[in-house]
Formats: sequence, structure tokens, C-alpha cells
Amino acid sequence: MEEMEETDEEELHFDQSDDDDDEYRYGFRFQTIAGYVKALPVSSGVYHEAVEINTSCAKDHTFCGIIFDIEAVKGPKPVQNVYVESFSVFGGLGQMGIYVTKEPASYRYRFKDPQEWKKIYAGRHEAAWNTPCELKLENQLEMKPGEVYGIYIHCEAHGDEGIVYDNTDDQEIPGEDDCALIVRRQGMAHLFWDPFVNQSIWGNAIGYRHNREFVGKVKFGVRYLLWRPETHHQFPEKFKQCAYNVLTCGY
Repeated sequence: MEEMEETDEEELHFDQSDDDDDEYRYGFRFQTIAGYVKALPVSSGVYHEAVEINTSCAKDHTFCGIIFDIEAVKGPKPVQNVYVESFSVFGGLGQMGIYVTKEPASYRYRFKDPQEWKKIYAGRHEAAWNTPCELKLENQLEMKPGEVYGIYIHCEAHGDEGIVYDNTDDQEIPGEDDCALIVRRQGMAHLFWDPFVNQSIWGNAIGYRHNREFVGKVKFGVRYLLWRPETHHQFPEKFKQCAYNVLTCGY
């Protein structure tokens, strides 16, 4: 829940209990937890590794939508593709939608133009306050290393309890150093039940709140490159040296 103010910078914060780090919201009990990354059983023949990112979780606010970026990391591992399977969210929920930028680009350059986005998920869900609700994509979002896509998760329910999100903090993104996908913290909340409308539920023309971040889970798979002479340059230096030594053993 965000508070109506003259500017878009001040907000209503929920009170925390006095005796521990748990919080009480809407009659439910929440616990503040740190983010983490864990490996999952591989259930697809398309990729070699399955991963789940669980963001840090303080559940500071709720409203109609959260917009953020995901990035397929171009790092030392020889990744061919990343396949995003699902996003899991908390909140009052209802009719949910997920949108992605049509071309690789940050939401920062696209959020004002609905024509730059395509809808990749639609479904109705019951409230999920203690256990996140998984929004599983019918067609996985395929990404190549180095690509960034804007993600917009939206709830059409009238009111201000649709989706839980947090204030942005300075903590490290889980798995940033060794994970093939990262969720960029710097995002925006959306304050209206019609997607992409720059308006709040109070009727003013301030439909977005900056410095907000996604709360929930992201599941994805990773497919690694198969070594071939034409892909040799894409592998780490130590691997390339090993491949060279193996190939020269016969000479």
C-alpha cells in the first residue's frame, strides 16, 4: 500500500512488531528474509541447469504493478541461452498479467509506450500472502548473454493490495557473481489497475513510484555452449588452453 502525497517520494510504511523481525500485514504473519539462489532438478531437455532466484523479502508495499529489468549475464561461463520459466509473486492478486519489452531493452526506455511491450502471461489467482504464487509462462522467455529485458507484472484488481514489492536498497543482487541471470533492483511500482496508464487510483497524473524492486522468485534454465572450433573464442581462457592442448596431443 502506498500513501497519497503531494509528491511521489513519501510513503506509508508498515509497522514492524517490537519483539522480532516478523511483520504483521492484513492479519497474516510475514518474515523478513534475505535473497538466495538455489539449483533445481532439470526437467527439460532444452537446457542443462535449472535455477531459482529468491529475492530479498521485506514486503514494504503493495499496489497494482512492479516494473523491473532482468539481465542474462555475459560472464565467464559459456552460456548459449537463458530460458525464463516463471515469476512468483505475493499479494492480493486477482487478474494478473506479465508483459515484456518486444526487443531487448531496459524498461526505462519503454515504460511510457505500451506498443513497445508484449503480453506473455494472463491468469487469475487467489491471494498469496505467505507463499508466493507462481505465474508460469506458456512460452519461455529466451535470452542471450548480454541481453536485458524489461518485465512488467501487473494486477487488474481495483484497490492497492495487488502485488507486494519493496523499497530499493543497496544490498547485492543474489547470485550476481556466479548466476546466468540477475534481477536488477532498480525498478518502479505502478499505481493503477489499468496497465501502462500514468495515473494513480487517487486520480492524479503520477502513476509510477521510482526506487522500487521486485519481491518473489524467478525460475529459469541455462543452456551452455557446445565447444566447436567456431565457438572456441567464446570460452574462458583456461578452457581454450585445455582444448588446444587436447587437440595438439595427436601431433
